[in-house]
This record gives sequence, structure tokens and C-alpha cells, in this order.
Amino acid sequence: MDYMIFIIFGIIILFGGALFIFINKSLPKGDRKSFLAQSDKETVQRKWQDIQQLIHLGGESRNKHAVLEADKLVDFTLKKMEIKGDKMADRMKASQDRFSSYDIYSDMWEAHKCRNKIVHEIEHELLHHEAKKNILRFEKTLRDLGGL
Repeated sequence: MDYMIFIIFGIIILFGGALFIFINKSLPKGDRKSFLAQSDKETVQRKWQDIQQLIHLGGESRNKHAVLEADKLVDFTLKKMEIKGDKMADRMKASQDRFSSYDIYSDMWEAHKCRNKIVHEIEHELLHHEAKKNILRFEKTLRDLGGL
């Protein structure tokens, strides 16, 4: 009789584990992300308004500044979500499963590449439409991560 209890207990554990895996796999990837604290969301939203103002005012230096600030805001968000990595690129790689779609994850990388051109290419000219396109990419990223 004692062995029946162990068998039933084992079946319950196996069933519970299978149910947990099924539920976890069936959730959209975006639903499995860590949520930001309310104070962090408020910081992101406040900084995002500043970025929007920069892009609205226009001019190459403001456009570049807006892209750089948006990139820093994504990194801030990844850090607050406790995504591991020594550098932003490491955190970005580790964050792929936090996005609801690969397209949004890919857009984050494209916007980050724009930031890298600004920082590393001395002759890089950032056109207004390019800046706006990348700011929209950063915005989609921040929305998907729960910051906006």
C-alpha cells in the first residue's frame, strides 16, 4: 500500500510538471518578461518625452542626441529588467526571449546600429527621416519591454 502512495505522488508531480511546461510554452514570449517597477516606468516615460521634444525640434545635432538618449533608455530598461551582460550588446542578445516578436527584437538592433554609426563614424550624417525611423524603432522596443 505504501508504494501506491509513492506512485500516485510521482504521477501528480509528473502531471504538474507537464502542465507547467505546457502553460509556460503557450504564453506569448512578451508575457514572460520581467515587469518594470512603477518608478522605473515613470523614469522611462519622462525621458521619452525629452527625446520626443528633441526629434520634434530637429536639426542634426538634436537628432543625434535623441538617438543616443533613446539607446541609453533601452539599456536602462534592460538593466532594470535584470537582463545579464557586461555590455549593452550582451544584454540585447540575452533579451531576445523577452520580445513579443523577432521583428521588434531586430528593430532594436537596427536602431542600436544607427547609434553605433553616430558614435564611431566621424563623417556620419544623420538625416531627419533616418533619425525618426530609428526613434520609432526604439519606441516599439520600449513599448514591448513594458517601459512605455
